[in-house]
Amino acid sequence: MSNLVGKKFGRLIVVELENEFNKTGRQLWKCICDCGKNVKVTTNHLTKGDTVSCGCFQKEKASVMAAQRIGLKNHNWKGGISCEP
Repeated sequence: MSNLVGKKFGRLIVVELENEFNKTGRQLWKCICDCGKNVKVTTNHLTKGDTVSCGCFQKEKASVMAAQRIGLKNHNWKGGISCEP
């Protein structure tokens, strides 16, 4: 296993190799997200890009998508109803 300490994957910076394993027996890395939260991630999830944040990125992405769906960030949206003939 290569040393990932100090490397950045998405919003995560690897801090240290934990003496912990997930349910399938894979060793975990302790990472710090750009938002400040700590998270433990397997080598596979880091190197394949499956985990890129503590979850904050997914929340931001969902928020932006919801806003676009209802038109808050869509400049073409004008209230949905036009009073003009």
